[in-house]
Amino acid sequence: MCFAIRMLCSFVWVYLLLMFAAVRSFSDDDERGTVIKSIRTIGIAAVVDGDVSSAFERAKKSALREAVEAGVGVLVSNKTRVLNHTIIEDDVITRSLGYVREYKVIDRQQIDKNTYEVTIEAAVDLENIATDLYSVHLMLEEADNPRIQCRAIEYSLDQSGERTIENLGILELELSKILTQSGFGLYKDVTTPIMNNQLVDILIKATATIDPSSDTHVPYGQQTLSQLGMFGAVADIQVSAVWTGNGKKIVQLATIAREIDTTKHIAACKSVLTGINELAAPLVEGLAKALRERAFEDRSILMIVQGNYDQQQRLEQLLKSENSKLGIWKLVPRSLDRGVAVYDAMIKTSAFQLMRAISKNGVPGLTMEVLAVSTDRIKLKLN
Repeated sequence: MCFAIRMLCSFVWVYLLLMFAAVRSFSDDDERGTVIKSIRTIGIAAVVDGDVSSAFERAKKSALREAVEAGVGVLVSNKTRVLNHTIIEDDVITRSLGYVREYKVIDRQQIDKNTYEVTIEAAVDLENIATDLYSVHLMLEEADNPRIQCRAIEYSLDQSGERTIENLGILELELSKILTQSGFGLYKDVTTPIMNNQLVDILIKATATIDPSSDTHVPYGQQTLSQLGMFGAVADIQVSAVWTGNGKKIVQLATIAREIDTTKHIAACKSVLTGINELAAPLVEGLAKALRERAFEDRSILMIVQGNYDQQQRLEQLLKSENSKLGIWKLVPRSLDRGVAVYDAMIKTSAFQLMRAISKNGVPGLTMEVLAVSTDRIKLKLN
């Protein structure tokens, strides 16, 4: 009899997993984004035995290879290129044509009797290069190591449908494990309250709402799980990730997971584990995509400047007059309120590098106090 019950329970467990486990995932953009960069390069080839046509083809291929190499240079620092020289040379650049979406010949000429030169403009697919080239670790480095933090909470539904905090501790533990094993370091500051969003760049929120009262009938029978000494649990898992600086959504995911076991507690824990692991792949993929975009996009950051109007104008003049040296290509005033000026700065560098450059140049007649710097904002006080 006991053997028969165990066999039946095993059958029920497998059946319920197959019948009821479902994943719903959605994001703002279901299609994989593609980042294309237009790059102009020159290729040179030798003219052998007067064969200009062959020299043209070789010079063109050389120019295409140079375009992809330039694209790699956009994505990775010199340090990274040295550390990953074999990968870049042998695996990426040798497949150069696969990364060029389209190209046109701008100029072609025979420089002298033995040399042919071709100038092209190529649309290089940085997204595909990044996918092949980057590990999560390198993407984090190129995206200025954004600080990532997880916040997770578990709820339980009572018989009336009211939600109360459960505090199993499973959700945050498993989510942190998934992220760290995928290469994402998590930011923790034991000296500062965890709810201060300004300390982190990417905030991941997860909730699990557990219904421990699921008492499903056994398939092809009249008995319920509880009559067999088993308990069911249904977990509704929600996970979202955003850039805290501008509130831009990275991913929003959801799943419903069902599990059964010999106690309500174990069934609840197993349902949470099953659910969060179903969302692991789309979560990691979404974060990786966000890092790739951040790594090679021109960036928009907030500059918050405290000081009087004259001081703010002097800093603004410096930023505009030295824009090429500082790496700013556009500075747009957003607001001015009670001594606090806010600017949108479009930059071709990182916020940290910009802050170092501003500090190095200084503002004549003023002293600056750096109040805060993160990947997408700088806060200064002028005196």
